[in-house]
Amino acid sequence: FNAELTELFSEKKKFSLYLMLTYFLGFLAILLGIFI
Repeated sequence: FNAELTELFSEKKKFSLYLMLTYFLGFLAILLGIFI
């Protein structure tokens, strides 16, 4: 049970990291769109 919980937590962490990266790339794209 504990191992499953840890695995789930790491998956959630990975997902949130991926989400943050996506937001960051979108933000960069918007900035570039403004400047270009």
